[in-house]
Amino acid sequence: MGWLYDLKSLQTLSLSRNKVSSISAGAWELCKEIRYLNLSHNYLSTIVHSQFQSLNALESLDLSRNSIVVLEDNAFYGLTQLRKLVLSRNRISSSVEDLH
Repeated sequence: MGWLYDLKSLQTLSLSRNKVSSISAGAWELCKEIRYLNLSHNYLSTIVHSQFQSLNALESLDLSRNSIVVLEDNAFYGLTQLRKLVLSRNRISSSVEDLH
């Protein structure tokens, strides 16, 4: 997400209803101060290990109304400030640890 370059003070980001289907590794490296992230109403299907790890200040994450089926082990690793996680209206049926 090169368009996030030099937005080091960004605290709120809404990418709701943008047809997001994947998030590349390191996507959040340039905006680590995000506290509120809304990714609702997109096409995400899997949340991988440490997907949001660099977002140390993240307090609220909305992943509702996606197509999430799998949450990998430690998908939310490092989110020590997270207070609100919304996963409603997904299709979560298993996590990677359930697949072993």
